[in-house]
Amino acid sequence: MMQTGRAVKAAALLLCVIHLAGCTASIPLRENDGATLPPPSQPYQAPRGDAGDSAAQDVLLSLPSSQSGQLEMFPDRAMLSRTRHPAEGVLKRLFSYAETTQALPLNKEIELSL
Repeated sequence: MMQTGRAVKAAALLLCVIHLAGCTASIPLRENDGATLPPPSQPYQAPRGDAGDSAAQDVLLSLPSSQSGQLEMFPDRAMLSRTRHPAEGVLKRLFSYAETTQALPLNKEIELSL
């Protein structure tokens, strides 16, 4: 009698598994119609090396005048880094200034640098 109860339970369990696994028809696969997502929009430009790191700005440099030799203010353009202090860029430009008809470099004999 014990075996018939066990057999009935096994048959009922097998019947449930069969109904859960195969009672519904399989879903047919659709063919790909070629539709894809649109390309992503890129509102910002990617940085290119160190070019995006600096910007040219107008600065005033105190240089010796070529006529009198006294310090005068001369306008110039210097590349100033956005990630460094602006004084560093101005000093680099001041130290590397070449002689012109209006202004002399800070020192002709030696090269100054940071």
